[in-house]
Amino acid sequence: MRGYLLDSTALIDLLDEWPEAGDRIPGTRAAAGLCASIVSKGELMVGAYMLQGPNHTPDEFVSELGNVKRLFADLTAVYPVTDETTALYGRLQAQLILQGKRKLTINDGWIAATALEHRLTLVTSDQRLKDLGDLLRIEDWRV
Repeated sequence: MRGYLLDSTALIDLLDEWPEAGDRIPGTRAAAGLCASIVSKGELMVGAYMLQGPNHTPDEFVSELGNVKRLFADLTAVYPVTDETTALYGRLQAQLILQGKRKLTINDGWIAATALEHRLTLVTSDQRLKDLGDLLRIEDWRV
């Protein structure tokens, strides 16, 4: 099965614009092998909890939190950070620095390392991650 690791931008697209983002998914959602990193889940949870601020209603928070939980429940897998992920994270960040490139943000580094560990195609519209195309398979479903 060919698998995809969706970063936070791709997951947000699924939450906000499911029909458009869904058009890019090969086959059915279940058969496509859509996965995420636990790091991305944390990022989306931050977004949901931000709706507890003064400019939002309690219903907005509850609705978004439910949407995030349902999205992750529908994925094939949500990968944790493992010892192997940490080794790949260190190798990836060091490689970028040694090549004179800008290293990734901490969360993007964990997400990229997870894609490497599980040999998944990383789906992202984040330019920093797209610049890793020589190190792992990247797809941008927005283009």
